[in-house]
Amino acid sequence: MTAQKNSIDIGYPYKLFFYDCIWEDDRIIYAASNCNAICKTNITTGETIVIGKAYEEKEKLLFNGIYKWKEYLILPSRDARCAISLYNLEKEEWSYININENKREWLNFRETDVFEYNGYLYAFPVQLVVLKINIANKSVEYIYYPGIKPNKDMKGEIILIDNVIYIPTRHDNKIYKFDLCTEQWKIVIVNTELKGIDTLCFDGKLFWMTGIGRMICSWDEEMNVSFSYNKFPQRFNKLVNRKGEQGFWFNTSIVYGKFIYFVPCDANMLIEFDIENYETKEFFIDDEWEEKEDMRAGRFSTVKYMGAKKKDNVLMMLSNKNKNLIFIDMLSKEIIKTELKLSIREGLIKLVSSTPIMYERMVNLNTWLKYVSILGQGYKIKSGSQEESIGGKVYSSY
Repeated sequence: MTAQKNSIDIGYPYKLFFYDCIWEDDRIIYAASNCNAICKTNITTGETIVIGKAYEEKEKLLFNGIYKWKEYLILPSRDARCAISLYNLEKEEWSYININENKREWLNFRETDVFEYNGYLYAFPVQLVVLKINIANKSVEYIYYPGIKPNKDMKGEIILIDNVIYIPTRHDNKIYKFDLCTEQWKIVIVNTELKGIDTLCFDGKLFWMTGIGRMICSWDEEMNVSFSYNKFPQRFNKLVNRKGEQGFWFNTSIVYGKFIYFVPCDANMLIEFDIENYETKEFFIDDEWEEKEDMRAGRFSTVKYMGAKKKDNVLMMLSNKNKNLIFIDMLSKEIIKTELKLSIREGLIKLVSSTPIMYERMVNLNTWLKYVSILGQGYKIKSGSQEESIGGKVYSSY
């Protein structure tokens, strides 16, 4: 018998959200931030299933990043147990590489911060330290930056060029170069107007940077010469101002052809920068405009877009405003949005009520996950605009 499918409008606060993801073909895999689920989503349809569940004391904001190595998902669990959590996709089992409590803050890295070399994974967290991870024997070593303690600054966006990793610092004009082959360091003092470097990318000839300073800078490494470009669209501004911070305009920079796409962190728009003509323009996305006063309840972060990834000519990112996936064809400029829809099982509705009525106080992701592994296929979540407080609304399935 085929299960009858219905939709339940649960509102913005309960829509799925994540900080980072793995993008494989037509699907993404991620640790949901508003529950303790590991999810897989079809990026075309938005259909989402739960493939694993984390068993932690906390239920939300457990994992900041994710990386896939062979059959393992590697999840730095700074906000869960003090460990690198490993989820075996084939066996559906968890294991852990324990970390000393005083190093908990180092469990904060994303997929783009991890590099495989010679059987090891080199992870570069926000703090200035390198985690050299051996999955086979469940161990980790620490490699320290020269001349600076791990918590004295934060790294910006890092890139790999010919086995050398370039790591900029957010509150200085330094770039640390780490050679994966030799594990040796080199420090470069960048001749730039920027007082700190948040984003870094390379177009094959020049590096491009943003950071502390309302500008985009090019940098010729060989000559150590930098040029600054500070003309932005009229509406360009910050949505939030971090105490004591002047940078954080952008969090990711993507080079495609003669353009660089600067994905906003605290800024209010995606910027398309023309490398040849040195021109910036707003890349307008319908229904994504925000003012400072529009920052809605239920957000897990003030960052405008999370988890930005590039595959071929497509840029993907997760909207913090609407919690939808946004896909931008950087060649045609076409924009496609995909709504995340979690498939839950029909039997759950029967456990909640004998009628097809569900109270909002029951509609939370962890309640669904409690039963999702034992109940038959059924209902879907449909996103909506409801933002009432939990417990005050009754939804009818239809």
